[in-house]
Amino acid sequence: MTRFMKYSSGYMGAGCIRLDGGMMMKLPDRVFDFLKWICICFLPAISWFIGEVGADIGIANVPKVVKFISATATLLGLLIGLSNYNFKKENIIYTEPRNEGD
Repeated sequence: MTRFMKYSSGYMGAGCIRLDGGMMMKLPDRVFDFLKWICICFLPAISWFIGEVGADIGIANVPKVVKFISATATLLGLLIGLSNYNFKKENIIYTEPRNEGD
């Protein structure tokens, strides 16, 4: 299932990423959720793991590898967060309050 948002040129997907020239990229919910999981769970865990055992298993420049993975997770998290913010900002649903007694 894809969440759609109304944009000037039509309907676009949930995680919309603006490309040069005003073009939007459609990002289905499953892909958005997968990327969010990668940023929140996988990349920090792999970064910690390499930091703890990287030198023992022969990874060269462990601090640089950990720094790169952490920076990548932060960048992806920022892009996904901005995408989610823009989606929610464009899709505010106004509803009338329901009367509980009716």
